[in-house]
Amino acid sequence: MFTRIQMKEAAKLNFKRKWNTSIIATLLVMIPSLLITAEYTFSNSDDFYVPFSLKSNLFSLQAFQLFNKTSFALAFSIISTAITLVVMPVLQVGYNRFFLKLRGQLEPKVTEPYTPFKESNWGNIVFVTLSTWFSIFMWSLLFVIPGIIKSFQYSLVPVILASDSSISSSNAKKLSKRLMKGHKSELFVLYLSFIGWFFLSAFTIGILQVVYVKPYFQATIIEFYSCRRAELIVKGMLLPHELPSFGSDWYSPDNLNGPLGNNPQYGSGYYGSTPNYGSDYNPPNQDDTQF
Repeated sequence: MFTRIQMKEAAKLNFKRKWNTSIIATLLVMIPSLLITAEYTFSNSDDFYVPFSLKSNLFSLQAFQLFNKTSFALAFSIISTAITLVVMPVLQVGYNRFFLKLRGQLEPKVTEPYTPFKESNWGNIVFVTLSTWFSIFMWSLLFVIPGIIKSFQYSLVPVILASDSSISSSNAKKLSKRLMKGHKSELFVLYLSFIGWFFLSAFTIGILQVVYVKPYFQATIIEFYSCRRAELIVKGMLLPHELPSFGSDWYSPDNLNGPLGNNPQYGSGYYGSTPNYGSDYNPPNQDDTQF
């Protein structure tokens, strides 16, 4: 399978093919976070609009400012919580789907990150995401290390949801653990390889983050996921339809030249020979203890 360098090179080729589209999609995903930042900045500002009639009465002025700040703080808290717990998880899944389609040589729209909201399963995306966060939080209570391990085990849940937004919370976690078994340290090193880019983007007021770093990073995560998926399929530990793909991916049902295009029984392909599974195939139980 691909090395880390090969994954990053493939990711750059993928997102640069539709660079302008990737930039706009990235900006659309970041808008809710920017709104939270703007609201927080304004809520901590002393510059509130005061009607002229109140300026003649110091007590009324102070009372108005206190009411204004309290009301705005409450509204900010509600809005920011809703964005963090509901909007951002769905957008992240849509963002992953954007790059899955891009990798499959499809033509995703700039609004692709928002398309999950049009589906009936967007509530399931929120539930699975919150359930995953809660699981990581509970493991973190057993000191820090178990929580870190679980966060890496479940790190591919958003991509799995992008592949199948109707998947249950338990299945999403199981599939993520199966994909990540023995590769958590590999993903950790992959994260570390982007630290320099993140520091550099901070000096550009986030501009570099939008036009290069974030799409580059996300495309690389998709490449990592796709390689892990293909590897398990080759080893007979995963059925392709368990994690659907998009476009020209070899194991995608949409690829007429692939093993699923004309026949549900799988042959051989780019990643190697694939065994012919029966319909009653069950993947072996996975040991989750290996880091």
